[in-house]
Order: sequence, then C-alpha cells, then structure tokens
Amino acid sequence: KQGWPRCLSDVDFDRWLYGLVGEVVAGAPRDHWLERCRAAKVPAAPCSSYREIGEEQSAVGRHLRDNSYLLTAEHRHFGPMATIGPPTEFQSTPTAAGRGGSWNAPLLGEHNMQVLLGAAGYSREEAEGLVASGVCPRPEPRFTSYTAKL
Repeated sequence: KQGWPRCLSDVDFDRWLYGLVGEVVAGAPRDHWLERCRAAKVPAAPCSSYREIGEEQSAVGRHLRDNSYLLTAEHRHFGPMATIGPPTEFQSTPTAAGRGGSWNAPLLGEHNMQVLLGAAGYSREEAEGLVASGVCPRPEPRFTSYTAKL
C-alpha cells in the first residue's frame, strides 16, 4: 500500500515494473499466458517468433506467404532472400517483387561515377582518381554478419 502511490512520481518505476513483468512472463510459455488471458476475458493474440514467421509449415508462415506479405526474392548478389512484400499493389503500376522479380538496394558506391561525372561536374580522370584513392568506394557486394543471418 505504501509503495504504490510513489509510482506516480518515481521516474524509475516503469523500469522496475517492466522488469518485474518480464521476469514473470518469461517463466511460462506463450500459450499459458494466452489461456490465462482468454479465461480472464482479456483480449490477447500470439506474437509470432521470427522462426514461426519464416516456417512455411506454420499457420502464420503460410498466411504471410499466401497473401504475399512475405516473399522470396532473388537478390542479384546473395541469391534467394526472404523479403517483405509490397504493402499495396496497383493495377497500372504493379511491383516487380510482387510477381517474383527483385528489389535490390543499390550497392554502396554503385552510382558514384554517375554522380561525380554528372551532378558533381568532375571529369572522368578526376572521378577515377577519387575512386582509385579510396575517397569514393568501389561498388562491391558486402556480405555482413547481418546479411548472413537472412
């Protein structure tokens, strides 16, 4: 009784409460808490793990793939990769990725020469010198620890 009124003025109360709730929730599987919420008539729904989302056999994985929310697109350097589908699809301007195409972000430095020769106004010799000296990176695929997990 004495401790709860201070929650209104204690700036650390929310951290303490989140920590306490986190410990309690971590002590039982997700379905346990969903059942407790249903029994108490508290609206709740499962939050799928990345593994469940990626599994084509799981209900959520099938739903996401069947509705093109999750696609497998061919990356020009890394091969097939899971990617988020387009949020909208328009008849006059369909997305390439929605039809099995590819969305590839440009490589770091991919358009450097175009920018240096065009908008920046450098000569070809000057632009090539900037690339050769390392001022502007050469475009090359970079397989990072993040892309390795995909």
